[in-house]
Amino acid sequence: MAGGVVWFAGLFGVFYAAIYGATMREEHVVLEGAFGDAYREYVDHVPTLVPRITPYRSPTGGDAPFSLQRYLRHKEWEALLGCLVGFSLLAAKMIWWG
Repeated sequence: MAGGVVWFAGLFGVFYAAIYGATMREEHVVLEGAFGDAYREYVDHVPTLVPRITPYRSPTGGDAPFSLQRYLRHKEWEALLGCLVGFSLLAAKMIWWG
């Protein structure tokens, strides 16, 4: 949509659904194998695509607060960096190419 080509949004949506759907199925299998019943409990209470309004609380009490050390160890900062680069490119396009 940011590129101004409306049909591209539809094409991107189809591509995104195919790739993300396959990724989600594979991730589900891996997480279920790693965490078993705890993961199945989580899946039963947390929507797949739409965020919950209230935080999920594990019935076993295994919830962990935000950890900067874990954030850095799992390289989550890469997603933030990618988002910032993407928005910066869009801002540059808007400024220079109107």
